[in-house]
Amino acid sequence: MCKKPERALPIVATALAIMALLVACVPAPLSPTPEPKGGGEFRVILLAEPQSLNPDLRNDDASVIVANNLFNRLVTADSASSNANDYAAKGTSRR
Repeated sequence: MCKKPERALPIVATALAIMALLVACVPAPLSPTPEPKGGGEFRVILLAEPQSLNPDLRNDDASVIVANNLFNRLVTADSASSNANDYAAKGTSRR
């Protein structure tokens, strides 16, 4: 026999909700990635002003954040957590 309309309404509503969720989960088509531009500015939110931009005098958190973004290191850690050359590998020397 036929179901009563009041019983069919929750089933239809549930089916429509599941279909809407499945349609929303379809990924959008990928657009080509634009070429990176050189230059520009890099902004970092700091809790305080850095006390110094001299990397030898960095003793506060803000100075460490700024110095790490401005200056290269001689060595750094790679993905395997071992030492890897950073600036030292470039073969630069002061004369």
